[in-house]
Amino acid sequence: METKSRKATSGGGLGAVFVLGVLLGFAVGGVRSPGDTAVAREETPREERPRCNGGCTRNPPRSADVPYIWSPHASRVYSDRPVLRWFAVDGATTYRVRVAGAGVQWETQVCEPSVVYDGAPLQPGQMYWVSVDANNGKAESETVFAALTDAESQAVRQRLAALDTRDPDAKAIAQARIFQEAGAIADTIEVLERRIAENSRNLDLHCLLLSIYQQHYSTLELGDFLDRLETRIDDLGGTCSPRSRSSRTESF
Repeated sequence: METKSRKATSGGGLGAVFVLGVLLGFAVGGVRSPGDTAVAREETPREERPRCNGGCTRNPPRSADVPYIWSPHASRVYSDRPVLRWFAVDGATTYRVRVAGAGVQWETQVCEPSVVYDGAPLQPGQMYWVSVDANNGKAESETVFAALTDAESQAVRQRLAALDTRDPDAKAIAQARIFQEAGAIADTIEVLERRIAENSRNLDLHCLLLSIYQQHYSTLELGDFLDRLETRIDDLGGTCSPRSRSSRTESF
């Protein structure tokens, strides 16, 4: 597969990075100061980052030819080994995945539409760029995520350690809410998706995942993926209480 150039364009590149940092701050519940953003820029040379067409503020429009990244997507992450997920491209046999940012320049090739990041440890509070390119797709998909700070991660660890339940569904819901409150949407999604993959039939768990998707994504972004989750909820014989979408981030 042909390797695309990842050199950043000159001129407005630094301004775009600064705007991106501010947008991600709004998206995940905390605004990075100009000083913090400047530090992030200095730690990762521009030529080492995947190029972000349009400022990385949005994935390409959903298409069967684009490996649209849906997690992490404009989210913070708690895990230093986050699961990267995207929609499969029809007929694609391989995907090239890249992650770049402070202390990280990672690339791998996989056959399935997901992979566990296993590169250098993510640095607390830093922003990372991720891109996925299908071997027969029309466009690559790009987005950003940020690692929780040391203080935020410690608070999450303490809350997770204090959980006192042996019920797997109740535990998954409690863990998901802890991640959600920390702004770690990718981890929230992962713990709920993992429990559903284990054949959970807990309606509250499914409804919590549905509300996360509704708040963090648009219907257009998830499309039939969201429809399948709603169908599964119908099959469980229940309905979810309407959730306000006012908290959904519109800048990504």
